Amino acid sequence: MLKRIIRALNKKLYFDLNNRKKCILKASHEQKLTDLMKSLEMIIGDNEIINQYTNISPESFKHPYWSVKLRAQHSFQISLVLKAVKLLKADKDNLTIVDIGDSAGTHILYLKKILKNVRSLSVNLDKNAVEKIKRKGFEAICCRAEELDNFNIKPDIFISFQMLEHLLSPIQFLKCLSDKSECNFFVLTVPYKKNSKMGLQNIRRNDDKNICAENLHIFELSPEDWKLIFKFTGWKIEYEQIYRQYPERGIYKFTKSAWEENDFEGFFGVILEKDDTYKKLYTDWY
Repeated sequence: MLKRIIRALNKKLYFDLNNRKKCILKASHEQKLTDLMKSLEMIIGDNEIINQYTNISPESFKHPYWSVKLRAQHSFQISLVLKAVKLLKADKDNLTIVDIGDSAGTHILYLKKILKNVRSLSVNLDKNAVEKIKRKGFEAICCRAEELDNFNIKPDIFISFQMLEHLLSPIQFLKCLSDKSECNFFVLTVPYKKNSKMGLQNIRRNDDKNICAENLHIFELSPEDWKLIFKFTGWKIEYEQIYRQYPERGIYKFTKSAWEENDFEGFFGVILEKDDTYKKLYTDWY
């Protein structure tokens, strides 16, 4: 009986967008992201944020929940990049940051305002995304990330947000970056899943319509499984954090299962550094 009551409360809180907005705000406050959210809002307005996403309609985005949700995610992601900058062994006055899978230049704009003398390069296979970034005046190339060694790029930090789960072969991708790039740090985030599973929701629904990579998750893995893959492909974790979309205190903590069922509980973020301890053990697999 109690479980049914909690589940009903959970759904009632979650499916009201005003409540969901409060949920995100309280969660962000608990995770000490509020100040950074305010700073990012001064840099980019709501219209610019929606420009980054092709799977949210302008009509849907009119509800303020969406801007709060996305700003909170961006704050988490940017906070990881700023931590990575501090981890660089030498002081860098002229950082080069490469955003892999960048769709609109949003994170690059944040970083250029926060940090000094940042050179950026955005990478995407989507020509429309590359043109969108170039119109902002930023450098962008249309290529695969593992082909970056062909462009004589020497980044200090790679960044990539909610991209790894869309790849056909995240193992090959991570190994190529470890093998071929001179960059030692990689900041990335993926959806948080307590238990690993395959995505491929279109196939689960027997949906035979064409679908682009941006709108399809293939691998939705737990942090433990992602960590194994990182070690296997030549990386170690310097820092890790799980960002929650619900607070751990108060009535909104009861939305946890609704987030899990209808969106994601949160996102798993890491700062990776090159380490071939395990990769070099595999003599004939690569």
